[in-house]
Amino acid sequence: MSNSNSLNRILQPAAANTIQPLSTNNLLSGQSTETSPILGYDGTDPQISENNVVWSSYIFDSSPYGYPNVLYFSDGNTTTQISGYTYNSSPKISGNNVVWSSSSDYYGTFQSQIYFWDGSTTTQISNSSTSYNYVPQISGNNVVWQGRDNSSNDDEIYFWNGSTTTQVTNNSTNNSSPQISGNNVVWQGYDGSDDEIYFWNGSTTTQVTNN
Repeated sequence: MSNSNSLNRILQPAAANTIQPLSTNNLLSGQSTETSPILGYDGTDPQISENNVVWSSYIFDSSPYGYPNVLYFSDGNTTTQISGYTYNSSPKISGNNVVWSSSSDYYGTFQSQIYFWDGSTTTQISNSSTSYNYVPQISGNNVVWQGRDNSSNDDEIYFWNGSTTTQVTNNSTNNSSPQISGNNVVWQGYDGSDDEIYFWNGSTTTQVTNN
């Protein structure tokens, strides 16, 4: 069997094209109370770490806010639903850990928050005081993301080490496109004239470019 066929087998939920929605729309629940299945796509937005895969399955419904979706995780043997029936985006995976952004509507009219799943438990790691949190990245137990600072109405960079959230940037300009490796974080930030690259080692920020 080719690698492509093997991956296709992993990416399909056990019941092909069938997803059970959560009647409570609970972001932290993986249990369905519905009895009538809804047809959805097999799988989109796959991410991989070693033998582990995470992906989205979109739901066909009549919502005016776009198609909601559910996230699934597979270790190659077992497939687990790890999110509720809502608008989940940007899933990323590192080992058994998965992080994603979730909103109650597709267009972000309502707040979007960052959720972390460690193989058994889901935790909201972003602070609800930041209304829009998105594009998370993960390295081991560490997570970085971009969030809207409601007080200054600009985007800041946030870091979570498995227990504590740290606001890495604190300025009046936009910071975006964070990436992470271990405890180290890099992103692009506007300096008043153009975008520059910044590096944070867990305590100190260094401006990498100046042009």
